[in-house]
Amino acid sequence: MAFCIQCGTQLPDNAAFCRACGAKQFQPQQTTPQPNSAMPNQAASVVKGSKSFLKWLIPLIAVVAAVALVFVFFPNLFKSDETLIRERIQALEDAYNDGDYEAILECMDSQTQAMMEATMGLMDGLMGEMSGMDIGMTDLFGFAGAMGDYCTITIQTISIDGDYATVDVTMSLNMYGYQQSESASLPMVKEDGDWFIGGMENFAGSDPMGLLTGI
Repeated sequence: MAFCIQCGTQLPDNAAFCRACGAKQFQPQQTTPQPNSAMPNQAASVVKGSKSFLKWLIPLIAVVAAVALVFVFFPNLFKSDETLIRERIQALEDAYNDGDYEAILECMDSQTQAMMEATMGLMDGLMGEMSGMDIGMTDLFGFAGAMGDYCTITIQTISIDGDYATVDVTMSLNMYGYQQSESASLPMVKEDGDWFIGGMENFAGSDPMGLLTGI
């Protein structure tokens, strides 16, 4: 229901003029809500930013994962030869002090392992014949390991020539008050990226077997 703004006559809704006085009636303008164009633009910016972020994040994750795998599967890749040699000598000392004959063998290359096993086998047989008991040199390593840290290997010098090295060491024993120190030159060879005691065929006059089995 509408009324004339001039004379107050009742008029139909949306009448443009008053039928009584002819006055033009005021018509309120209908406003059509405009869509907010900022929202799609903002959403597009978020999507674009997310894609840009993922473009550099995914390669970064791949690089970090690759580096982690290298350190897991190739731990010696970034270590110097001298560091690897020192670690091997330390492993040898730990094996003696733990009385772990197998760990001692693991510090040697395959040829030296075979030589030491043959030597120890002969000594086991001799000890068995002399004592009349089923006991050998390998058993003595276990007995010695029960005494704790009785062996100390001190590196004096390291000389590296390609895949071969000479390590001058002093090996000291302290067993039941008995102390002995002996100097020796241990030949070492690099195999599969790591260093092992061995390669003795390349060191004329070098005989570390006496030192290794003597302890």
